[in-house]
Amino acid sequence: MVIDGSNHRIKQTIEVKSPDDLKIDKDSSKLYVKSKDEICTIDIGTKPKLSINNSFSVRADGEMIVDPARNLLYIYHKSYPSMDVVDANSGRLLKVMGTKEKSWGMAIDSLTNKMYVSNVTWWDNIIIDLNAGKIVGRLYLPEDYPRERFLNPRDYVDWFNRKILVDEIGKRVCIIYPFLRETTSSVVTDIAISGAEAIGRLAGFGIPSSLLSTGVPIDWSTRGELLAIYDSTNDELVTTTLFDGMTEMCLNPTNSKIYVHVPFNNRIYVLDKDGKIIESMAIAKLDPKANVNDSNIKIHIEDIPFPLNNNSRYGFEINSKLNKIYLTIEGKSQDFLSIIDLNY
Repeated sequence: MVIDGSNHRIKQTIEVKSPDDLKIDKDSSKLYVKSKDEICTIDIGTKPKLSINNSFSVRADGEMIVDPARNLLYIYHKSYPSMDVVDANSGRLLKVMGTKEKSWGMAIDSLTNKMYVSNVTWWDNIIIDLNAGKIVGRLYLPEDYPRERFLNPRDYVDWFNRKILVDEIGKRVCIIYPFLRETTSSVVTDIAISGAEAIGRLAGFGIPSSLLSTGVPIDWSTRGELLAIYDSTNDELVTTTLFDGMTEMCLNPTNSKIYVHVPFNNRIYVLDKDGKIIESMAIAKLDPKANVNDSNIKIHIEDIPFPLNNNSRYGFEINSKLNKIYLTIEGKSQDFLSIIDLNY
């Protein structure tokens, strides 16, 4: 779906075969949409109606990221420890880069020409020099927390979203680690919930929706996720912050503010580049009775429904020019895109 950023109207839909990832190259105004074995490119410049301009086959089936400085795409393989380097214009496979471990997420610092890759063998993160094409270092787990409390990535890689962000201006790398707090034993049964409550329950306990159709005996806890912030100039840990439940984060690149959404309590926490929480806001729907003078309330402009897609992902992105956040929420019969105005 293509949505107008000014009036939030759906302008058009573009049919793409089973998309599972999309990325924008802002420098060239191109949108790359990846499916299982194909990437489509769409020019999103000034054309009134968008269409697929080009498509090419790919082998890798993992996350895709864009390197605008080199006009390259990096796509990792879920099944073995490597990633494909692809020419973004022609789709030609340039080389296969080894990563030593299977990957689950990656991010690029275009100023230092480094790539940060997290692996599913364990939570340490490798650093790749893109000029030399080799591993030059690692970002390690915070030593102040028991290593056994970090949840095994293999159990979550299929439904985790992006968990690494690079702040080029603030010289920071932000990584979220799933963390186990108090372990108990229980049985999850089918529950009739929808909207924000649904994603809050599922994400708060760290349980995929597929497990809720029947009672499933599991070990669960007061799930937490640990945000670790590293200094990209020396690869040292700056600070950590522990949140309740599953989270997602986005970064405003113009002011280095980090936004963390916690569905368990439906709040957004705003942190500075050194991890200090500078604001905490509840999310409320647009309502004439809402107390808009309350600085702790941020208003949904609109909830835009769209058909439920089994491949839908928990999305949390910011438009730094409009100062709006876009949040996808899983409903019972359809998904919703919530638009949150940070200027309100």
